Amino acid sequence: MKRLFLIAFAILALGAAIAFAVPLTPGAPVAGPVRQFTTWHVVGGFQLSSTAITIGSSATWYPIHNATDNLWVFNHGHDISISGDNVIFANAGHYFGGITIAVSGTSGDDIFIRAFNVTDNTAQGFTIGATTSGAANFIPISFPLHFEAAANDKFRFEVMNNTAGRNVTVRSSVFFLNYVHD
Repeated sequence: MKRLFLIAFAILALGAAIAFAVPLTPGAPVAGPVRQFTTWHVVGGFQLSSTAITIGSSATWYPIHNATDNLWVFNHGHDISISGDNVIFANAGHYFGGITIAVSGTSGDDIFIRAFNVTDNTAQGFTIGATTSGAANFIPISFPLHFEAAANDKFRFEVMNNTAGRNVTVRSSVFFLNYVHD
């Protein structure tokens, strides 16, 4: 009986030693690769769907959407969705990705694109633009995306003609976002 007690005690002591030796806190170093089964992410955009964005005045931002608010589509993802031409995050955190969008406008117009947090009514990240070379001459605009989202935050992409109150046409776009950290 004493021998069984000592064996049981030794097993418990070994288990406790292993538990203290193997850190279980986030960010702790581990030996070997760490496999992640899924993370919050999205791939979306629109393809070959030419849509004119009505620009009422220069230097004013306008949502990139179509008349039925279903221009942006969801190709693949997890816990990030697209509804009413808004990107919706189910979980809070920092998300990183990129976007490319093809735009066209009157020759010489300076067109800018940005991401906008509809929930907080604030611009998100950087804006970037290009000078157009004429109607039907589509120019791709690409830039990195970084979103700081609260749970259920809604974001959209917006366009501005900084030169004049002339319309901008968008034809194709693709974007991706991946969760980075809280």
